[in-house]
Amino acid sequence: MNNTDTKIIKVHGKNIDNFFQNIITNDINNLNTENPIYTAMLSPQGKYLYDFFILKEENFFLLEANANKVNSLIDEIKRYDIRKDISIELQENFILKLL
Repeated sequence: MNNTDTKIIKVHGKNIDNFFQNIITNDINNLNTENPIYTAMLSPQGKYLYDFFILKEENFFLLEANANKVNSLIDEIKRYDIRKDISIELQENFILKLL
């Protein structure tokens, strides 16, 4: 996968760690600023929806996801943002090199 195949989403807000702990398949406590993790989002019925890499920065998260699915992933994240003050931004011209 090259950089044109993926897009970066920046997500930040109040209690962002707990927010992600409740909606992704991997343990958010495994994250740090140097080691991204591969994770997924499932439907309430447990069916696969999206997969992506997630990296924790000081007060926000960066998600690297398939460019063709990034808008629907953003919409799915917004579905869970009920009164949680989460900001979601698609980062244009941003390259995240995950090794």
